[in-house]
Amino acid sequence: SLAEVEKIVRALKSNGTIVAWGRNDYGEATVPTGLTNVVAVAAGLIHSLALKSDCTVVVWGNGTYGQTAVPAGLTNVRAVAAGGFKNLALKSVSVGVNSV
Repeated sequence: SLAEVEKIVRALKSNGTIVAWGRNDYGEATVPTGLTNVVAVAAGLIHSLALKSDCTVVVWGNGTYGQTAVPAGLTNVRAVAAGGFKNLALKSVSVGVNSV
């Protein structure tokens, strides 16, 4: 998958790592060392997100508005999205005997 905002591209490689290039004024294109097992990537204006296969989220870049502060205990995430200075995480929800 690809995520692009403000002249920065983040690309998810088939081996579960991310490569990023372009503008890097706030570290948003500097992928954290050792980040592996990524299944999705998202891009905010000055930050980046990765969803890992263990259903946790990693965020890097500028956090002036709190966008790089992952809430304590955030687990069971199935999808991530970002835009501007905000992030969204879709968590797994159990309903009766089915999971959504």
